[in-house]
Amino acid sequence: IHVLKPEGSVMEPGDLICTMTLDDPSKVKKAELFTGQFPSLGAPWPRALKTMPHNTLVAARNMLEHVMTGYKIPRERIAKALQDVRCMLQNPMLPILEVEEVLSRVKNTIPFDLYDQLLRLGHTVREKIRKELSSGNNAPSPKAPIVAGLNEISSEHFSNQETEEKSQSQSGKTVLKCAEEYCTAVIAAIRESGDAASGVINQIASQYTNGMRASYLNLLSELISLYVETESEFAKLELSDSAEKDDVLQELRQENASDLSRVHALSYAHASKSSRNDLMIDILGELEYLVRQEDIEKTSKLSLRSEAIRIFRTVGSLNGISNTDVALEARQVLLELQDKSYAEQLETLEGRLRRIAAGDSKELDELIHDTNAQIHFLIEVISNSNDSELRNTALDVYIRRLYTAYKVENVKLSEGKVCANFTFFAEPKESLSMGTTGLASASSFDDLTALLSDSRVGTSRISDSQSVETSSSIGLDMDGGSVPAEKRQARTQSHVDMQTTGSKSVAPFVHRKGALVFFNDAESLKSGLKDAVINVNANGSSNQSDNPVNVMHIILNFNVWPGAEDNVEGLPAGLFELLQANLDLLKENSIRRVTFATATNGGIQTPILAGHGNRFYTFRERSGFKEDRLVRNIETPLAFQLDLQRLANFNIRTVPLGKNLNLATTVHLYEAMPKTSTGKGKPQKRFFVRAVVRQTGRVEDADEKLSLLNAYPGPERVFVQALSALETIKESLGTVGAAGQNHIFLNLLGYSKVEPSYMEAICRVITKRYGPRLRGVGVSEVELKVNVCLMEDTPPIPMRIFTTNPTGFSLQVSRYVEATDPNDPNESIFYSVSDSEKGLGGILAAMGLTELEEDEHEAETEHAPLHGKPLSTPYPVTTAIDARRARAMALGTTFAYDYPSIFKRALQLEWRKFCRESGSKDRPATATLLTSEELILDDEMEAEDSVGFGLCLTKRAPESNSVSMVAWRMNMKTPQYPDGRDVIVIANDITNKAGSFGTREDELFNRASQMARDLGLPRLYIAANSGARIGMADEVKQAFKVKFFNDEDPSKGFDYLYVTPEDYAILGPDGRKSLIGEYIPLEK
Repeated sequence: IHVLKPEGSVMEPGDLICTMTLDDPSKVKKAELFTGQFPSLGAPWPRALKTMPHNTLVAARNMLEHVMTGYKIPRERIAKALQDVRCMLQNPMLPILEVEEVLSRVKNTIPFDLYDQLLRLGHTVREKIRKELSSGNNAPSPKAPIVAGLNEISSEHFSNQETEEKSQSQSGKTVLKCAEEYCTAVIAAIRESGDAASGVINQIASQYTNGMRASYLNLLSELISLYVETESEFAKLELSDSAEKDDVLQELRQENASDLSRVHALSYAHASKSSRNDLMIDILGELEYLVRQEDIEKTSKLSLRSEAIRIFRTVGSLNGISNTDVALEARQVLLELQDKSYAEQLETLEGRLRRIAAGDSKELDELIHDTNAQIHFLIEVISNSNDSELRNTALDVYIRRLYTAYKVENVKLSEGKVCANFTFFAEPKESLSMGTTGLASASSFDDLTALLSDSRVGTSRISDSQSVETSSSIGLDMDGGSVPAEKRQARTQSHVDMQTTGSKSVAPFVHRKGALVFFNDAESLKSGLKDAVINVNANGSSNQSDNPVNVMHIILNFNVWPGAEDNVEGLPAGLFELLQANLDLLKENSIRRVTFATATNGGIQTPILAGHGNRFYTFRERSGFKEDRLVRNIETPLAFQLDLQRLANFNIRTVPLGKNLNLATTVHLYEAMPKTSTGKGKPQKRFFVRAVVRQTGRVEDADEKLSLLNAYPGPERVFVQALSALETIKESLGTVGAAGQNHIFLNLLGYSKVEPSYMEAICRVITKRYGPRLRGVGVSEVELKVNVCLMEDTPPIPMRIFTTNPTGFSLQVSRYVEATDPNDPNESIFYSVSDSEKGLGGILAAMGLTELEEDEHEAETEHAPLHGKPLSTPYPVTTAIDARRARAMALGTTFAYDYPSIFKRALQLEWRKFCRESGSKDRPATATLLTSEELILDDEMEAEDSVGFGLCLTKRAPESNSVSMVAWRMNMKTPQYPDGRDVIVIANDITNKAGSFGTREDELFNRASQMARDLGLPRLYIAANSGARIGMADEVKQAFKVKFFNDEDPSKGFDYLYVTPEDYAILGPDGRKSLIGEYIPLEK
């Protein structure tokens, strides 16, 4: 053996370590290419036997078990296996064939009478199934063997979802009943015979006595158990005190030192978590469908719902980082199972509509202001109900819900058509109102894009795929101060519709007209649009050619445009062309806006989740009836809830999210470019994700198995969709904007009776749970708006929670309520909330229960930067410190000035651990755990108090250092030194000259180190640098020459640096005096 790599060498994949010389190469037997033919293996396996239900089930179940144990199997094969399991467990022949297969093996070991009796039972049930299926005109050919014929019949009836309804027909239920009766009879026959050798047959029959669905649930439960067994072990280690260790697998080995085969099995399965997670989500969907079908048909003798809920709770309690999606799906299904089914919710709405039609005004008011998702169901009734009275009532409610912030009058329903005309007008508001629903209806703006820029600053170009230009006014100036009250129209009117060109704002009390029209298909839309437009302004009383005021809402019972079925943009493009063909007609009838809402092909028969099943497209007159992409898929009354006016510092455009309906209609992604640059270089784009959360229900009976922090899966589901939206563009565009500068905003509708501290705890848990994904897509801030009731019999108030993690290590949570400004009752501001009595005063003031008092503690807190600022304060453009922090993150390290906050976080965790282990509750306040003072050279401009050693203290901004080395004197309070201990900390600033060492850096490092030695203080040095930097004049550096060991191969290294006698004559003491050197003769 000849070693090619010496001991201690750095190895790379594929490196050759050694070679081997054989003593006698002739003894090596070389492989030869096979050129013959394979021997005959006899007749092929009978295809009929391969496709028999019991064989198909075994093969499919084995494949799914292999996936759960970590084997890599193509996605399409996994889906086919799961479908086979579902279909075979609807096949009435399954238990018969399983029992007869065992009989063929044990017929010589059991009594002949029992064997004969079981065979006759099978033939009897076969004949009964044949007759039942024959009555459904699905009989097999008379010439076909009975087994093959029944197999063909069962394949026709139970092989795919298209024919699944047949299995749910009366004949399908009857044959499944025959199978259950057969299993009961088999068990009775074995019991009478008393034969002990028939235990296997008895076990098979027992699986089906409670119904085929119960057997299906048991099989799914076994697969889920394989997943939970593995992931619960890793989740336990990931959340333990040793979770910070690099190798969780090492912890697993230590815990199972006596059973390493188990370690191998668990780690092998966990390594394939992606495919296993996908399969688990599919299985949970199957389990939910199974429960819902059983609730309707009730064919099982057991309560499948209770067993399924137990399984969902077990899966939902998993807290591992790698199974967050699976656990969230389980919790979401738990929430949905406690709600009514889609059909039941639709039936409930129809009942409410009938009561409204009978004159129940209270029911009408409640339905108009109901914060639950109702638009989807109203469109369903309008599109598909055969009851004309019900449809007309749904039209009336739909209009009043859309225009809840307006005064709606004279709703007229057309006879013989699904159409309604109405008039409405806006009323001025003197201040923001908080209704009992928790929604600030006074902020409901009809034309949302009219709030995106300040007309005093200039025109904002909102560039989407169609390059629509929009400009308007918001209630802020560029300095963040409030605009005079007379200009604050966005705060004092319920409807604002402004721009610098085109349509003007509509004044209060101007009567406007609207129409809600339904079209069943594209042809009827093309032929009927003209009459619908003319009908809006039939009397012509509100026709204003210079300022159109009328609106149209059109519900479509289709969601693809003819000829563009495969194009996701086909429908809005077709609608745009149709409006352009009627452009003059729209202007003549003073049409200001046309909004199209699509139905969902007769309704998606699933519960409404965080999103909705409808699409919305809005076309505005001021842009020539081009689509307003900023508000696509947003219902008109909810558009303002996205709070887009806070993006006033940016030019924004919508980013398409593809064909995923739920994602595209729930989450709205905007690319933002700063209008003005705050520093050197090209402005960095950012991404803002905005979403409205409709499902805010709580999982009932949340206990220690499913903690209270996991009891609200609706918001978490939308949060995951927001992350998925950013991950989608990361894959497609290769970028997610400036590192750590992207933003997620969730607005929860409805209201919740929770404490602020509880909401903060949820934010902390979710941020930690999805921390790697947040960092992967560059999200530094998550903003949550929720309407909370803190006490009984008090109205809900809007509260905002900001979760930021600029360093990636130290999580900061800020809580605010939207309170009235004590100095200006027409303005609403952010008011910081803490758990202290003073912080609670901000909440009480917002509820009008007490005076708003100045909270000095909260005003000074570093984590409440928005305290006292108006709600319309725009998001800041990236600052210099943000840019430098992003640069450090891009280099895979940490910005030097973030180290103090990281040390403070580490001290918090250390004290938490100490108190938990010792039982002590006495620990320093968080604010006093660490204090730091920056040390700089005494000749710098920012130098203040001298501390000796050539160093001074400074209070300069973090990003203003000119030396790429930073030093602090820190005082840390640890459990070992609760009174505090001084430490000198030195760190390279990688964002300044790549953190390299020059003469100034070397001087600071040396003086700070000398200070630590002389004072007897510990010194910590955090290195992140690119090496030394020669700090001399360029003319000197250019004169340097390098003597390499091998001029042809510089990688071999160099011997010395030198200057030529000619250059030394110019730069030396006799010349410019910028170089001092010594002549050294070289040995030959």
